[in-house]
Amino acid sequence: MKMAYVLLLIMFFFYNISLFRFANEVYSEHPGIIKSFLIPYIINITWFLVLLAIDAPEAVFMIIYFIAIFLEFKILYKDSFIKNLFGTASFAVNIFAVRLIIISTYSLITGHSFTTLMKISWQNILVYAIAFGLCSLYIVLFQKLVSKHYFNILISSPANILFATKILMIIYLFQLFNTTNYILKNPYQLLSLIELKIGITEIIGFCAAIIYGFILSRLMLFETQSHEMKKSIAQKEEEQKELQDLAYRDTFLGCYNRAFGLSYLKESLKIPNRNFSAVFFDLDGLKTVNDTLGHNEGDEYLKTVVNIIKNSFAGYHVCRMGGDEFLVVLRYATHTVAYQHAVQAFEAVEMLNKLSKKSYPMSVSYGVLEDRGKNKETSEDILREIDEHMYAFKNQQKKARK
Repeated sequence: MKMAYVLLLIMFFFYNISLFRFANEVYSEHPGIIKSFLIPYIINITWFLVLLAIDAPEAVFMIIYFIAIFLEFKILYKDSFIKNLFGTASFAVNIFAVRLIIISTYSLITGHSFTTLMKISWQNILVYAIAFGLCSLYIVLFQKLVSKHYFNILISSPANILFATKILMIIYLFQLFNTTNYILKNPYQLLSLIELKIGITEIIGFCAAIIYGFILSRLMLFETQSHEMKKSIAQKEEEQKELQDLAYRDTFLGCYNRAFGLSYLKESLKIPNRNFSAVFFDLDGLKTVNDTLGHNEGDEYLKTVVNIIKNSFAGYHVCRMGGDEFLVVLRYATHTVAYQHAVQAFEAVEMLNKLSKKSYPMSVSYGVLEDRGKNKETSEDILREIDEHMYAFKNQQKKARK
C-alpha cells in the first residue's frame, strides 16, 4: 500500500508538471515555478488524497478535479472563460478516459471485479498512479506532435474553440453519467469490457474534437490569408494604377501628357464601330510672352488657359501634346457636341482677355474633327488633319484682327 502511495505521489507530480507546462506554452504565460507547479501540486494532491481517504465516489473525483483545474487556470492565466473551460475539459476528459481504460484492462486481465477496483485499495491507487504517468507521457507526446502554432490557431477562433469545448463537455458529462454503472450489479467482465470501449471512445472523441477544431481553424486561417492576399493584390493594383496615372500626367498643369494622348487616341481608333470626335487647341502668342515677359508669366498664362479648357471639357481627358498644344478626344460624341465644347472654351478665354489687365492678348485657336470610322485612318492621320483645321482657324483669326 505504501509503495502504491509513493508511486502515486511521484506520478501525480510529473502529471502536474506536464499539465501546467503545456498550459503555460498554450496560454503564453509563465507565472513561475512556484505558482504554476509547486502550489497547484500541493493543492491538487491534498484534495485528491482526502477524497481517497474518505472513499469518495468516482463522480466526486471528476467534479472536484474539474473545478480545481478550472479555478487554477483562471487564477494563473486570467484568460477568457471559454478558453479556460476548453483547457480544463481537455485535461479532464483525457485523465479519466485513460484511467477508465487502465482499470478496465486490469479487470479483464486479472479477473478482479470492476466495481471492487473502483473502491479504496492498493489496486485502485496503483491504477491512478499509472493513469497519471501515462497521461504525463500522453501530454508530452501531444505537445511534440501538435505545434503551438496550430493550437493557437484553434484557440484564437472564438467559434471553433466554442465548438470544440461543447464536444468535450458532452464527452465529460457522459463520463460523469457513466459512473452510475459502477454501482450496478452487472457481471464484472461485461462491465469491464463496456468501460474499456467507452474509455477508448472518449479518447477518440477528444482527438476528433481537436482535429476537427484544427481543420476549421485552418480553413478560417486560409480564408483570412486569402482575403488579405486579395486585399494586397488590390492595393498593389491601385498603386500600379497610381504610378501609371503619374506616368501619364503632366504634373505641372494637372492634365494628361502626350504619351497618354497618343495611347488614348489609338485605343479610340480600335473600338468597333468607332465614333468619336477630337479637338486640338493651340495657345496664341505663348512664345512671345515667354521671350518678352519671362517664363513665369508664360507659365501663368498657360495654367490659366488650361484650367479653362479643362472646365469646358469636364469629364473628358485633356492632354498636353506639346509646349502650347492640347488634344481632347471625345468618345461617342458628334462633331456638333465637340464643337460646342470648343466654342465654350474659346469664348471663355476671349472673355478673360477682355477683363484682364495683361499687357498681352490671351487667345486660343482650335480645330475640330469627327472620325467617321475609316479603316485607313491612323492616329497620325487624325493629328495631321485636326492640326490643319486648327491652323486654318488661327489664320482666320489673324485676318479678323487685322
